[in-house]
Amino acid sequence: MTAMLVTAMFGRSRATRVTEELFDAAYARLVGSRIEHSADPRMTQPGTVNTAHCGRGVCFRDPTGHFLEMLTHSYLTGQGEPVR
Repeated sequence: MTAMLVTAMFGRSRATRVTEELFDAAYARLVGSRIEHSADPRMTQPGTVNTAHCGRGVCFRDPTGHFLEMLTHSYLTGQGEPVR
């Protein structure tokens, strides 16, 4: 089965849904690289992971300043499969 990439563009931000395994690996890289991250888009909970909505999520910026969000569960229902 081919994984479906589920992304939503909101101006200069992007949210991507990933599997639990990919989240673990990517989050370990964020922490290991000392990249600032937060559970919320306003970055008011630094160094934390959002565990609401039956999954996990983390917000951070890429090197060019674009805001990114990685989620293991969609905020909405029926949004396809996560990236594997």
